[in-house]
Amino acid sequence: MTGMWFAGARYREYRPCEALRGWVRALFTFSEPGEDRSTRPALLDVQFEKSERFCAPTFADAHLCIVFTFEKHYSPDGIWHRNSVRAGADAIGPMTFPGPPSVPARAASIGAYFCAGATIPGAPAVELENCVVPLDQVWGAEAGRLAEELSSLPGETARLDRLESALLQKIGARRPKRAPIDIPGITFSIVQTGGQVEIEQLAGAAGLSRRHFTRVFRENVGVSPKIYCELARFRSALGYVPCGENIEWAQVAADCGYADQSHMIAEFRRFAGLTPQALVEGRWFHPFIEAAYRRGSHATKSSFQTPSRAR
Repeated sequence: MTGMWFAGARYREYRPCEALRGWVRALFTFSEPGEDRSTRPALLDVQFEKSERFCAPTFADAHLCIVFTFEKHYSPDGIWHRNSVRAGADAIGPMTFPGPPSVPARAASIGAYFCAGATIPGAPAVELENCVVPLDQVWGAEAGRLAEELSSLPGETARLDRLESALLQKIGARRPKRAPIDIPGITFSIVQTGGQVEIEQLAGAAGLSRRHFTRVFRENVGVSPKIYCELARFRSALGYVPCGENIEWAQVAADCGYADQSHMIAEFRRFAGLTPQALVEGRWFHPFIEAAYRRGSHATKSSFQTPSRAR
């Protein structure tokens, strides 16, 4: 029938339980659209039409995350395939460079995005900078058992509940020392300003010298405050990508605090592997783009809001 379309995959983000907030920013899933959906309200719910590009390159990010992947994979042809690879899990540290420009297939998965300054239990953030390591290197054989258990559970409700209980157990067993400075407050202010804040100002507010502040910040977040500010500026600029092709990028660069348009383009290449215009023309989806657009007020209607993208 004319006008009909069929979702091939679905990406969702959920707020974690109260006990995990301040540690985990969001839980996420990537699955078949027909799977049991969690009863908890989604922070983000995006459906992808078969053969639609469902994931941009892996962008640089100053935050940790863990991801459990399952045997089923979604291919660009819009078909889910089951392969012989067993369920697995990875710990992903703060990344200061992007991944490959395209993903040929994506596994069904569930995971957690950690808050700034929050560490994966057993793995300090600074030790994971620019690293993707099997989670069993951090949690031992328990990580593999948890991956297999999550894979076997029927639907998102059970998987989300089990992941939360595992994280609560791990965090309770390895409660870290508190940072000597207010990392959540500092990173929140950096994000709120789109990275347009001086390091000396942050250090002064914390009562530390710039050198001491930089060392303490990096030990707790995993990257330097300078890099964190640059990534916050990049994330802010991403909010303009869904506005369509008629964007005055020179004005965007000025609004976001770049020296000029060339500076902004160079930073997009550095953190996304693509120019701003390439992201627009490719109609790439990425959770960071969605989050930045929703947080800002760059346009009244997103060019990404096509019939195949249900919100």
